[in-house]
Amino acid sequence: MCGPTTNLNISREVQRACEIVEVVISEHEKEHHMLKDLGILDNDVLDGLDALQEACVPLYESACCTKLAMVLTMMNMCIVHNCSNKFVNELFFLLHNFLLPTNNTSFANMYSTKTLT
Repeated sequence: MCGPTTNLNISREVQRACEIVEVVISEHEKEHHMLKDLGILDNDVLDGLDALQEACVPLYESACCTKLAMVLTMMNMCIVHNCSNKFVNELFFLLHNFLLPTNNTSFANMYSTKTLT
């Protein structure tokens, strides 16, 4: 997974969930658009599927971790270790701008992670 953490099961479960989401989206993409065209499916549902798909994007090329897995793992560690919001925000900033490759898809700050919800 993404390296040492206090709870690797989170990353494994998130990775598995992302695999399932990818299969569901690819198998039903045509059906979703057909239902939308018929007015049965609204944009909110399709936006939700797009958000799920975006959350399952790897952090960078050949990364073993997705955006969602990174966020959940980091937030879990920060809660376990009682980190402040300011610290978490700076941690996201450092990872995005200095520690991960330049073409990474990670979030630049804690507040931008809210797009996952």
